[in-house]
Amino acid sequence: VKVNYLGGVSSNSTSVHIYYGAPTNTFTGTGNWSDATKWSKGSVPVSVNRGDLIVINGNCNLDIQLSEDSRGQIDILPGSNLKILKPFTNQGVMNINGTLENNSSRFQNLEPFHISGTFINSGYFVNATALFKLGDKSTFINAGTGTFQSGYIETPEGTSFVNIGNIIGTLTFKGNLVNDANLSPGNSPGKLTVQGNYTAAPYARHFFEVEGTTAGTYDELAATGTVNLSGAMNITLKPGITISGSTEIPLITGTINGKFSSVTLPDGLMLDYKANSVVLKVATALPVRFVKLEAAKQNSVIQVSWKVAEENGVLHYEVEKS
Repeated sequence: VKVNYLGGVSSNSTSVHIYYGAPTNTFTGTGNWSDATKWSKGSVPVSVNRGDLIVINGNCNLDIQLSEDSRGQIDILPGSNLKILKPFTNQGVMNINGTLENNSSRFQNLEPFHISGTFINSGYFVNATALFKLGDKSTFINAGTGTFQSGYIETPEGTSFVNIGNIIGTLTFKGNLVNDANLSPGNSPGKLTVQGNYTAAPYARHFFEVEGTTAGTYDELAATGTVNLSGAMNITLKPGITISGSTEIPLITGTINGKFSSVTLPDGLMLDYKANSVVLKVATALPVRFVKLEAAKQNSVIQVSWKVAEENGVLHYEVEKS
């Protein structure tokens, strides 16, 4: 079903497409954008201007650099694929009902971004708009670097957002987030909010920066649901900043489940895993509380046994004789 619409903002579902007007040029088949024989008008569009409608009905490699004044509309039909190979700035409308792949050194989006199909980022993607929305049962796989300068990502139930690359920025995920690579909240510092569950897979790596002890001066990850921790955490402290006394910095909030498998942080500091937060604080002399310690001679050796009631922010400990 196609509904022609002259002017205004387009919307879409998997079966209805609302256009600015009739297609101005349609790519059909498999090949490169630069191949004029693939286009319905017999000419290669070198820009997507206001009022233009480009339709991808096949598998197209965007192998030329379009004009940065791309204020028209590009529609990727169901079952079709558009692979971006050259730097591209979108200032218009993109309806992704098929698959959009970014393999370019820079794909910058400046307008609301709606995905009803699949978006695979294997290059460098910069989202500078307030809205990045995944439609029902759509998928965003970030295998490159995704920088989000503002706004939020909507991930409704049934959609998937999987990170196996780099996520950088201050933004809100309206849904669940699974991270199996690099995550850096904010733009130094900043806050990443997950309105749902956050799951760190075993290969996840978290990079947090601390420039002060008050909210807004350190990176934060805040989830309204469960925070499933795994992988690595790396914390850097801005030169000249000190944390002392009973100061606690809540880097992560939510219902905490699990711990990081490895932690790199400045000397004298530790992570304390609480029920609803993970805080950075001054390391105590003994983060393990012993409730029982016994020693007994067995033949020619001394057998030592102990029992602890609490372990705060440690992966392991060693008991040495003195």
